[in-house]
Amino acid sequence: MTLPSLDRPPAAIAPKSDAPWFLPSRRRVNRFVRQHRISLSVCAGLVLIGCLPYTLRPGGKVELLPLAQQNIQVKVSGRVSRVMVDGGSRDVIQSGRVIATLDVPDLENQLQTTRKQIATQNAGIQVAQRQIKVSEEEVSVTLAELDTARVRARFSRKAYERYRDLYREGAVSMQQVEDYQKQAETDASNLLELQATVQQKQQQRQQSEEKIKVAQGEFQRLNEELKFATDELNRARVTMPFDGVIVDHRLKDKVGTYLEKGSTFATAEEANTDVLRARVQVSEVVADRLKAGRPVEVKLMAFPDDPIRGTVVAVEPSIHLLETEQNRSQDTGNMITVAQLNAGRLLGVIIKLPNQNGKLRPGMSGYAKIQGDTVPVAVAFSRALARFFNIEVWSWLP
Repeated sequence: MTLPSLDRPPAAIAPKSDAPWFLPSRRRVNRFVRQHRISLSVCAGLVLIGCLPYTLRPGGKVELLPLAQQNIQVKVSGRVSRVMVDGGSRDVIQSGRVIATLDVPDLENQLQTTRKQIATQNAGIQVAQRQIKVSEEEVSVTLAELDTARVRARFSRKAYERYRDLYREGAVSMQQVEDYQKQAETDASNLLELQATVQQKQQQRQQSEEKIKVAQGEFQRLNEELKFATDELNRARVTMPFDGVIVDHRLKDKVGTYLEKGSTFATAEEANTDVLRARVQVSEVVADRLKAGRPVEVKLMAFPDDPIRGTVVAVEPSIHLLETEQNRSQDTGNMITVAQLNAGRLLGVIIKLPNQNGKLRPGMSGYAKIQGDTVPVAVAFSRALARFFNIEVWSWLP
């Protein structure tokens, strides 16, 4: 057994630490830091990165919507007799321009018949008006003759009465009395005839006026029919509803085709393509962060290296399924819409994109990202985890 040398100094005794018993000593802390400095540096970097600001950009598939279109429908039934434009080009057609006409022989015949009836009725009214004018003149003349006859009858009556009195006195002969009596009776008879004539002519005048009223009512009715037939004939002309282009090709091949009222003759499309609209399908989980007016960046499949920047116009009010398919029911044979197992729910966002150079076309597809709120990186990338605990775990709790 070897004894320690008495010349060696005793080992230094570590000074007693003032730190509480539950805290590690400084020596241990330093040793832990030296041993795990790389891990601690990584953790510190992650914390720092998690505090950095990050702008959320929810996105989804995008599809350019068709331009505003309208079906041009025929307003009357008829056969296409003439087509002025062939369609299928980008030539702008002004609003109201006639692009086709229909042959409607029934309306044309009705129009001609109504015009003839109006001419006949108008001629009858003019004849009745002339008859009234003649009747008024005849009544005026007869009234003057009636006044004269009244005076003459009154004078003859007085003369007869005077000679009758003189005959009683013996001053005149019976022959003279009889002559004055006959004259008085003749004048009275003429007066009655004139009175009857005046009454008859006045009745004829009233009847003519009533006929004119009836004829004028019929004349007005025929004019309304003429206006209706004219309007219907004008409806046989197919016009452009607004300034735009015709989508359909080879419209002139429709000459001779019979179209029922309400049938679609062609489809008109808006000519202004400087601004196009598109629909972005984003997940429902970001619905609270979508607002009108926010910037959008779009990359289309046709132009992957040329991002397009637009603006949110509106957010659709309802949410729809992500993926559905049409299947035929084995029981009823009808087509039904079935959601796939991996279907999600999407919210449609309408955006507008500039198209001054005209390279964009309706129907193009791609991907779009909408600028959202700015949050810390840790919050941005932990939204799914937070949603899991806030909804899924919460739903498990009794």
